[in-house]
Amino acid sequence: MGGQFTSTRITLARDGHFGAVVIGTSLEDQYPELGDVWRGRMAYTVYLHVGLAKSWILQYSLPRSTDAAQGGGMQRLDAPWPYSIVRPNIAPGAIDAEVLMIHGFISQEGHFDALTILFPQDFSQSAFLLKALNQWEFRPAAQNGQNARIEVLLIIPDQGD
Repeated sequence: MGGQFTSTRITLARDGHFGAVVIGTSLEDQYPELGDVWRGRMAYTVYLHVGLAKSWILQYSLPRSTDAAQGGGMQRLDAPWPYSIVRPNIAPGAIDAEVLMIHGFISQEGHFDALTILFPQDFSQSAFLLKALNQWEFRPAAQNGQNARIEVLLIIPDQGD
């Protein structure tokens, strides 16, 4: 690869909305690497169109501590909306797995926070990837009209065949 990593900036309208938000379905059957990330919690799923053949998947939920403090009840959560995306250009086959999974949070201010590579943990471009993702800007998720810190799982499919 020559050590040259590039990224692509994608700008979307700040007032955008997802065409569909899937509620309560876990992708654990499809991706067993998820383990216990969403076990016992309501998870929401949206598909991010980032200009590639395969969409990226963003799952989100209230953090476990917040969910427990609210009694684990059904809490409607309005989706975060990315309006400034810096997509790291990862060469097809570079992931060495079907998908790359990043776990972390989106802050109340609309930025990724505390991102870590969940799978595969030995991804060689992790520093480059996390640097690009930390530049994203979101309209934050909201609960009852208030900005909410949420836990997220970003699933990036390998773009190879």
